[in-house]
Amino acid sequence: MWNLIDKTDVHKVAEYDQKPHTPYTTQVTIVFTDGSQQRQMVETQTGGAGHPLSNEAIAAKFNTLTDGVAARGRIGKLQDFLLNIEKQEKPVALLDMLEAEVANVLA
Repeated sequence: MWNLIDKTDVHKVAEYDQKPHTPYTTQVTIVFTDGSQQRQMVETQTGGAGHPLSNEAIAAKFNTLTDGVAARGRIGKLQDFLLNIEKQEKPVALLDMLEAEVANVLA
């Protein structure tokens, strides 16, 4: 991953500051060794105020980020709690769920 830093060129595109673009417009272009290119543009990041994530997308992202960090049963309970937090009688129970140890993701 660190080798990509030397191969990365970042620059500002002035036209992205103008409408119809958003302040979050980003374009990534990957140039392969054979000269072919793959390009992707994002006008509004997923999860931003103008493009909120659905509960299903939040759950999928949560599962991806927590996979292997804690037991699946614990993660499932935590996810259910968070997706229904407005219905919880004792929201402080969240603290109990977060107390248990987790794996070191940097190890």
